[in-house]
Amino acid sequence: MIVAELYLLGLRAERVPGLERPLNDAPLDEVIAQADALLLGERTDDDLEEIFTAIARAMRIIAAGDPRVGQQWIDDPHDALAYGVTTRARALVMTAQELERAASRARVGDLD
Repeated sequence: MIVAELYLLGLRAERVPGLERPLNDAPLDEVIAQADALLLGERTDDDLEEIFTAIARAMRIIAAGDPRVGQQWIDDPHDALAYGVTTRARALVMTAQELERAASRARVGDLD
């Protein structure tokens, strides 16, 4: 599956860890365009919180849309199914958490 398909599935997922319903998130191409604009210098430091938050939410949605995960979250990395089932999706969620922390720091001007 491509990322865009996982995003659409995630928007319809029963559970998106870390997000509450209803999900009124922008289409994935808009989130990507925001990130591209930042990297191209078309957006400024003042936009970091908004962009990091949008990317973090998108990563959570993509993780929830992974059909290998479903409702089965495996937190033990030594579980026989961990890598193939949830470790990849969990990595997206962990990166989303890092981006959320960065967005909070950007909001108060404390991002190095």
